[in-house]
Parts: sequence; C-alpha cells; structure tokens
Amino acid sequence: GYSREEALGCHACDIIVAPELRERVDQDWRDVIGNRGGDYAVNESIRKDGTGITCEWHNSPLINEDGGVFGISSFVRDVSRTIANQDALRASDELFERAFSSSPAMIAINDAETTRVINVNDTWLEFMGMERADVIDKTIAEIGFWAYPEDRLEFIEILEKEGFVRDLEIRVRTKKGILRDLLIVADVIDFAGKKCLMSVSLDIGEHKRTENLEARLGRVVEGSLNGIFIFGSETLRFSLVNKGARENLGYSSIELMNMTPLDIKPDDEVAKFSAMIDQLHNSWRDEITYETRHQRKDGTIYDASVRLNYLRDEVPPVYLAFVEDITERKIAEESARRSQKIEAIGHLTGGIAHDFNNLLGIILGNLDLLEEDLIARPDLLPLVETAQRAALRGSEMTKRLLSFSTKTAPRTIFVNINTSIVSMAPLIARSLSPEIEIINELAENIWITSINEGEFEDTILNLSINARKAMPEGGRLTFRTENKVIGPPSAEPSAAPGPGEYVHLTVGDSGTGIAKDIIDNIFDPFFTTDGLGAGTGLGLSMVYGFVERSGGSISVNSEPGQGTVFHIYLPRDVTGEALRDPAAVDQSIILGGRETILVVDDEPDLVNLAKGTLHRLGYSILTAGNAAQAMNILEMTEVGEIDLLFSDIVMPGDMNGLELARSAQVRDRNIRILMVTGYMQKITDADTYGDLTGNMLTKPYTRADLALGVRAALDGRS
Repeated sequence: GYSREEALGCHACDIIVAPELRERVDQDWRDVIGNRGGDYAVNESIRKDGTGITCEWHNSPLINEDGGVFGISSFVRDVSRTIANQDALRASDELFERAFSSSPAMIAINDAETTRVINVNDTWLEFMGMERADVIDKTIAEIGFWAYPEDRLEFIEILEKEGFVRDLEIRVRTKKGILRDLLIVADVIDFAGKKCLMSVSLDIGEHKRTENLEARLGRVVEGSLNGIFIFGSETLRFSLVNKGARENLGYSSIELMNMTPLDIKPDDEVAKFSAMIDQLHNSWRDEITYETRHQRKDGTIYDASVRLNYLRDEVPPVYLAFVEDITERKIAEESARRSQKIEAIGHLTGGIAHDFNNLLGIILGNLDLLEEDLIARPDLLPLVETAQRAALRGSEMTKRLLSFSTKTAPRTIFVNINTSIVSMAPLIARSLSPEIEIINELAENIWITSINEGEFEDTILNLSINARKAMPEGGRLTFRTENKVIGPPSAEPSAAPGPGEYVHLTVGDSGTGIAKDIIDNIFDPFFTTDGLGAGTGLGLSMVYGFVERSGGSISVNSEPGQGTVFHIYLPRDVTGEALRDPAAVDQSIILGGRETILVVDDEPDLVNLAKGTLHRLGYSILTAGNAAQAMNILEMTEVGEIDLLFSDIVMPGDMNGLELARSAQVRDRNIRILMVTGYMQKITDADTYGDLTGNMLTKPYTRADLALGVRAALDGRS
C-alpha cells in the first residue's frame, strides 16, 4: 500500500514486518547475507493501513563483482487466500472425521465401481457385529450385507436413475445372521480422488416393531367384543367406535361420527353422564368406573359397565371408554338373587311345615283311632271322615310349602303334560270367568318328562289365575305344547337351561301385560300387585321353584297392552324308569305283628299316638323322647330284643334320627329301621345315610300308612 517514494530508503522490518516478527526476520536476513544462500519463509506482513497479509518470501543475497554481498533480493507473493483455503480444508477434514466417527447413524464409503469398502464408522461395525478387518477392502457381496436380492436390485435401479438414493427401506443380515431393518440414503462423492458412494443408514427396527404393534393393537381394538369409544373433551363427538360397539348399538361408523355419548343414553341417564364427565374433567382423577344403560338404534336398552379414562396429556385431550354389555350378567345375578330369596323362604316355610305336620299327624292319627271306635255309631262316621279330609288337605298344603325347602322334586313320576292339562280343564274353567276362552294347542306325541304331577298342576292353576286377573273384561288363555331340541348356541327367545331335548310349554293370555318396571320382580316371594289382603305373592315364586327343581327354566315375555306369555322348558326323560308311586295296596287289610318296636320322637303326642296305634296292632312298644334316651334303652336291652327302630329324623340334641339309626345298627346289625320326618331336608352324605331313607314315612301319616310301613320294614320290604 506504499508508493515507491514512500518505500525507498525505509528498512523493510519497519514498514512491512509485524512487530513481533521483526527480530526473527532481521536475523533471517542476516543469515542470508552471512551464508550467501537463499531463504524461503511464509509469515505475516503488514500493509500501510495496518491490515495483515500472509506472504510467501523467497530471499537471495545480491553479490557484486568483488564477491561481496551488497543487498538482498526478495520475491514476495500474497498467499493469504491459499493459506485460508488450506486451513478451511483441513478444518473440514477434521470436522468430517469427527462426524464420521461419532455419528449415531451408520456411515460407509465404498468404491463406486468395485463396491469395496474404503471406510465405515464404529456405529456401522457395532450394528453389523463386525470388526474393521472383516470389512475394509472387502466388497459388499463378500461382507454379505444384503439380506434380500430384491432390496439390492431396487437400490441399484434408483441410484442409476436418480444418481442418489433417499429414504429406502432395506433389510440386511448381520454377522450372526440376524435380519435387521434399515432406512438408507446414498450419494456419489469424490473421496481421495476416487469416485465413491457414501451411504448413511438408520436402524428402524424399533420403529417397524412399533408400527406392527400399532397395527395389531388396531386390529385388537376393532375386533374386541367389548365396546371401545374415543370422543373429544370439548364437543364429546365420537372419533372412534370399534366394531363390537357398532354392532351392539346398531349404528354405522358414519352415523356415529356425528354423534356423542349423549345420543346413546336413555333420557334418565343423560344428567348422570354429564355429572360423570364434569367430575372427571375437573378433578385430579384420570379414570372412573360406573354402571349405566345404553340405548340402541332400535330403541332397546341394555346395561353396561364403563371404564372411562380422561387422556388429558393428549393434544387435544380426549376421553377413552371401555364398555362391557353386562345384560347377561345382570340376568344371572338376578336369577341367583331370586334363588337365594326362595331358598331363604324355603328354610322358613320348611320349619313351619315341620311343626304343622306334627300337629296334623296328631289330629289325623287320633281321627283314625276315633273312626275305629265309632264303627257302632255310623251316624257319627261322616263327621270323622270330614275332619280326616280336612286334615289331608292340610297335609297337601304343607307339601306345597315344603317344596320351597329343597331343590329336588319329591316323588317324581313320568308325566304326559298334555294329559295333565286336559284333565285339569274343568278345574281351570271353574277358576276363570265365562268371558275367557280357553284354547289348547297341544302337540301330538309330546315327549314324557319326569316331574311331580301335583306341583305341575299347581303351576297350571297359578298361571291360569294370573291370566284371569290380567283379563277382567275377558280374553283368550292359550296352552301350547311342543317338543323342542335346543342346540348350542340357543336362539330361543327364552333360553332353555342348556342344549338338549325339552318339552316346551307356553301359557299365554291376551290381557293387560306386565309393566317393564316390575317384570323382573314377578318371581320374587311375596311380590304382588294385588291390593292389601288380596294375594299372597307366592304363586309365581312357587311356579319358579317347581320349574327349577325339575331341571327346567321359566321366563316371561310381556308388553303392556299386548298380553303375557310364559315359557316353560322341562327336560325330556327317555330313561324309561319312572319314580312311580308305591303300588296300590288294599288298605282295608291292616296287618299287625308280635315284634318289639322302639318309637322315638320329641313330640309326646306323636309318641303316644304311634304307641297306641301299634299296640292295637299287637306290637310291643318302647318309647323315647330323644336320641339319648333311645340309646340308653338300646344299651339296657339284649341284642335282638328290639326288632324295629321307628324314629323321627329331626330331633333336638347332639344326635339326630339318622345318627341314632346308624348307632343302633352298629350295636345290632339285624335291627330294622323305619324313619319318619315332617321336613324332608337334604341328606348331604348319601353314602352314609342313603340306605336308611329307603323305608321312610312322611308326616302326617294315617293309621294305614303306619301299619303298612312298619310291616314292610319288619319284613325287609321297601
């Protein structure tokens, strides 16, 4: 930046050499003069304006004719740009090397012609499970990089067509033979004077697994039988409703996308749901579980259990609901609850019937004795017979009450229900008003079922009386029977207990129907819609108990104003072995004997009655009021002295009648046993006591029943 005039005469170190370099440069020049040799140097010089400049100096001594040095010749070249480019290139190389070595992506450089590997980074080696010696100067084929030829061909095709490769998914095989997924990009570069291919690859295995998992989860959500809903936190509009929910509700996906949960709620559930949403939205809770009801497109309503989640971290926040249709569970719970109530009532009525049977036994037995003594007074016999019939009707009533206390129907026989229905026609007609028409649609060749015929007749009568109440202005009462084979799964409107062959009876009326709010309670004990004192509420519960004990099922279909239809399924019995009533016996022939009988009962009047009756028949009688007294008598007598133990089953104390009988048999294996009960409780251990109940009387019993039972037991007959 100096002019010639400014520069001439100045010392070079003073004007163009940086102050910190002047001493060294001055020494360099002195060395040139002293050594008479050339010098090369690159250093920083200073322009006139003070800016720096990098110069390349070639210094040579100037020698005169005498051989002396009179100066220095310097050839100077500005190399600032060259030095800067070299520094930049060096920095770039260092930066590339650092990026190449430390990159989390896999980087490889291959000869573009031979595919031999020039360099790979540590990430590449670690991913492939290889050492550097396994890779460098080896071709891609020698390494075994490509897992599938089609991936390699697609890579080459794209590279030849485009000159580069972008975001291509490929599969490679590691040294251990494991298949891995990669996303690769590649470019042709000039590397160390060679045409090379540089590739950068990312491991997308986890991403692929996540994608596959999301796809599987999507299929699980869509295929779930339970309903899954997603809806917005602001609009509540559905964004997802799975197949299970759509099919249950009866709406299409398009219809549901324009709906909210409020649109599938009955009117009386809307406020409750809104309160649930507010509670979840405004609290710290993220989940709430509750039961509700949903309304289908066709208007039907079903019970649902809902687990509602508020995903407040989503953008925007959404609600996720898992919904289970619990209609069947509710029905099962209600059935179990009804059975438990009937069982509880059964225990109560069973206890009452037991005591009542004792009283009837005393009355009936004494009437029998009185009848025998009044043979000479035929004018009084009709009074005795009337009292006997009343006592027997009371006995039948206790049997009905006792049907509550056990789930096994007593004295079942083979029954053709068509025959029973026809034989009851006069009684049914008398129970109904003349305005009610009775229609029998009875299938021919109806199958046989094994049931208690008396309870079946009571069932028909109860259903007929209910129908009469539902048709005060008259109408039609229809009995329809058919043979029905139920296969899995049942498609019946009222499903049978399970697959099998059934006698299907429907009893339908054209009456007022049953209101929806009470139809689930009609089989409950003591439930009645009649006014105070107008009904017991036990009719349908006894019907339910009979059907359940018979191994069948009962259900009801009814709509207000459309009438009511009861469906009863009774199992077909094809065994050919009926549990028939004992063969008819001419009770005018009363046989006695001379054996000794031990009578045991906690009711003194029954003990005295049995003692008097049996004594008249010629037997010798010993009596006891409980099992302990009976054991004392047995121990005080000789083995074989007592021929028959006649004992009540239910007695107070530590030992019941069955245990007493077993102890008596241990002492005397030839003693005969005759049990009596007024409450046929369930015997839980058939192996222990089953043989003792083969000969058994039920209270109340007549004089003839007692005589025949005792004689049969003594003679070893059942």
